[in-house]
Amino acid sequence: MTTAHHFSLATALATLALTLSACTTTDPDPFVAANHTMRLSLISVEEAEGDTGEIDYVVDANQELVTLDDSFFEEEFDDDVALVEISDPIEPFNRAMFAFNDWTYRRILRPVSRGYAQIMPNPMEEGIDNFFSNLLFPSRLVNHTLQADFVRAGRETQRFIYDSTAGLLGFMKPSADFPELQGTGTDTGVTLAVWGLDHGFYVVWPILGPSSLRDSVGRVGDGFLNPTFYMQSNEAKIGLNLVSFLNSSDELLEGYFVLKDASLDPYIGMRDAYAQRREQGEVSKRDQTLFRVFF
Repeated sequence: MTTAHHFSLATALATLALTLSACTTTDPDPFVAANHTMRLSLISVEEAEGDTGEIDYVVDANQELVTLDDSFFEEEFDDDVALVEISDPIEPFNRAMFAFNDWTYRRILRPVSRGYAQIMPNPMEEGIDNFFSNLLFPSRLVNHTLQADFVRAGRETQRFIYDSTAGLLGFMKPSADFPELQGTGTDTGVTLAVWGLDHGFYVVWPILGPSSLRDSVGRVGDGFLNPTFYMQSNEAKIGLNLVSFLNSSDELLEGYFVLKDASLDPYIGMRDAYAQRREQGEVSKRDQTLFRVFF
């Protein structure tokens, strides 16, 4: 096998692993798939030629040897969620928005977020992240309840009370020491999916990135469920949202570029990862709530 063939196969394997891992998260934010990709799937593809001269194994994210036999591919694709596609009738518009966003992320947002990360101590970043996660409790509570997922709704309530008191308004996260209090991300888009609404079609919004018609409506609902929406001072509202964005943007943007740079067609790769990730969360919710009994 030539060096070029080795490189092509290694690149393909890396891209496959990145895409698969991006689809396993249930976090609501469109960039979170890329974030998990960065943390979980930065793999080094190593080649080893056997008697046949073919690549026999790779090294996964845990630096463990994985044999490339039939069972490897069966395990990777043996999933309850089939590969999904999302309608994209406005692809020219979406590609233009994707190109605009990519330029904005690379030239403007990434330098700013990197500067913020350099001057902000890690413990403070973690505390701010905990605070805003705790602040979004009403959104998670309402959506879990609307999904008839009362177990998670109760769990969210217990965690909010604990972190808001013992965790000093959520800046610390003492609930992390209790596995039974750990929840899962959800949003209004997932609620609409549990109720039976399909994506509609794929759309890429300026700055906000990948979404769908259904999830775009869901984002509006999420906005009304965000406590900062009801603040009287516009300056305070803008300031809080800006800090929230800057505090998480560096890691999320780096994850976005990892996924983008690993794709042969970044637009298609991002669209497919988005559709698969959303489907994963929606199937999980449909399987675990009372809606499975009635629908």
